[in-house]
Amino acid sequence: NLDFDQSVFDTVAMWDTNNAITDEIRFATTFAAAMAPQPDADGDGMPDAFELAHSGSTTGLEPGDDLEYGGAGDGLTNLQECKFDTDPNDPDSDGDTLEDGPEVAGVGSRPPTNPAEADTDGDALSDLAETNTGVWDGAADTGTNPISPDTDEDGLRDGVETNTDTFVSETDTGTDPHHPDSDGDGAVDWYEVAATITDPNDPNDPAEKPAIPYPLPDPDSSTGANDKPVKVYILSGQSNMVGFGKVSGPGDDTLETMTGRQKRFPDLIDGSGAWTTRQDVRYRGVISDFAKVQLSPGALGSTFGPELGFGYVMGWHHDEPVLLLKSCTGNRSIGWDILPPGSVSYVYGDTNYGGYGDWGNWPVGGSPPTSGTWHAGKEFDRFFMDESEWAHPDTADINVVDVLDNFATEYPDWASQGFEIAGFVWWQGDKDRYDMGLATRYRQNLVTLITSLRNYYTNRYPGKVVNNAPFVLATLGQTPLDSTNEVERAILDAQLAVDGDSGNYPQFAGNVKTVYSHPLSQGGASNSHYNGHAGTYMLVGDALGRAMVELESSTTTDDYTQWASMYPAADLADPNGDHDGDGLSNDEERIFGLDPASGASANPVTVALSASSGTFSYTRRDDSLTQMNFEIWTSTNLVDWEEDAGAVQTPGTLDSDSVETVAVQISFSPLTQPKLFVRVRAVPKTSM
Repeated sequence: NLDFDQSVFDTVAMWDTNNAITDEIRFATTFAAAMAPQPDADGDGMPDAFELAHSGSTTGLEPGDDLEYGGAGDGLTNLQECKFDTDPNDPDSDGDTLEDGPEVAGVGSRPPTNPAEADTDGDALSDLAETNTGVWDGAADTGTNPISPDTDEDGLRDGVETNTDTFVSETDTGTDPHHPDSDGDGAVDWYEVAATITDPNDPNDPAEKPAIPYPLPDPDSSTGANDKPVKVYILSGQSNMVGFGKVSGPGDDTLETMTGRQKRFPDLIDGSGAWTTRQDVRYRGVISDFAKVQLSPGALGSTFGPELGFGYVMGWHHDEPVLLLKSCTGNRSIGWDILPPGSVSYVYGDTNYGGYGDWGNWPVGGSPPTSGTWHAGKEFDRFFMDESEWAHPDTADINVVDVLDNFATEYPDWASQGFEIAGFVWWQGDKDRYDMGLATRYRQNLVTLITSLRNYYTNRYPGKVVNNAPFVLATLGQTPLDSTNEVERAILDAQLAVDGDSGNYPQFAGNVKTVYSHPLSQGGASNSHYNGHAGTYMLVGDALGRAMVELESSTTTDDYTQWASMYPAADLADPNGDHDGDGLSNDEERIFGLDPASGASANPVTVALSASSGTFSYTRRDDSLTQMNFEIWTSTNLVDWEEDAGAVQTPGTLDSDSVETVAVQISFSPLTQPKLFVRVRAVPKTSM
């Protein structure tokens, strides 16, 4: 019923365009409400309710009058005040000390603002303070844009960027609202505050500089180097690894909002606002969350997991192509469903908890079940292993080994390159938190899981598992360090305990890293899938990627350092030294899995050469750690040696110190030789 003039609509359209990242377009909402038909007895364009509220009569206002200041007015007629939902008797309806008329027209360097709202863009700064000069001149004159809640588009609202150079909290960051990277360290302020938990104001402390730049460069058209093995990362866990982050929608919790209005992770969208694609990263989901696609938000369906943030980081990090191979499903515990091989039964309370392969739990004093439909570790088998090696015969959908065993068929354009397993990613723990018997065992099960995965794939794909097989994991997002929830705290403590920096497991130093995800969670709990908030899944995935980059980029912790840390009482500083005086250097003892503190531990051959069978056995440290190839050479006179390239070496199971016993079958009959000597040579690998 109202006759709006075109200039008003033009102004609203301008605000709507410039305020694209605001949570709500408040001025436009005001107009939408005003446009609804309302009673207007005198037909003057002002609804009866408005006239009654401001004059005491339904006919008490003249449309063309401007009442303030005794008729001198504030620049808006009564009809205009009605349209803007302002008070025709108050020159400053919203109390921001800017008069209504000048707000509509724009004041000084300010663009037009909402005269009915003291904070037009909702950034916690009044329109008066946001002078739009582009220069900070104090808290009363911030120089920021009053119709953009994030003037420098760094992901932080202007109101929290207090420009003090001192970080206090997420609501007082001390950063400059006119510069997206206040300390100039290559990471935008929001990313330091929300993702890396580093000081966005300190340009000098290396510890406060994120390991990767932010934002990452937009993906280009490169598909990755074609002369190097494809980097394969095996991702697993339960439902939050499957992923419930919402991709699309107008809510504050979707990826669409996060990248659009909130200006976060800009490498996920191109200049037109369309999703980008990493041509050098492919995602493959098996068991659940099935897909075989190039990595892109638009290719993962309506929801996504940590693979998106993780994959974009790894694609940036590597020259080689990357394959994310995710094998997981929801509602699975490490203490039962994904129980790794080598796990034995144990007693908690009045219950025997089943070990790997057992058909269930049983009361103390009773007998274990002898059959069933589900065994302990069935999901470990189904996720990771060839069916012939399962604890109990069964069939499965395509899993990790099905893809890797048939890699050339699955990915023919990568056939000539082959693959190497570059690392493991784990996010799980929710189901174990409902049973204290499982929670108390979580730490041991996690250690066994890490060791079992490394052993299995190292033995199945010799030479195709990278040095140290890096393993990164994330904690449950709802659990803080000071949690009083006993069962959740047990799981958190277990997850933190395996971090290589904790010192609890020397063999994990430099190759296992735990991401404490509580500061990254945007709300909700693991069992509610963090309310589907895209921010949680992006931030956790990104953090797992940074953790993996940190492990892969480490130059300070090599295998010798890790091995030496297992013998703190021995002087192993010099790899060429001989601490125990047995004639073997310290480094030779490492390579062959011997004890450098015992002179009696000087021979890696555990079973001597058999003249009848041509077999013998020796020990060695995991070759993916030592980066050594082990060759078999023979001689009849100890002078002339010849490599037995046909000798068959069968590695055994790695122990907790990453040492295995290798059974060797030489390729010819020793009985045809009057004398035969064998030697094992360790030769550095030239390539994976």
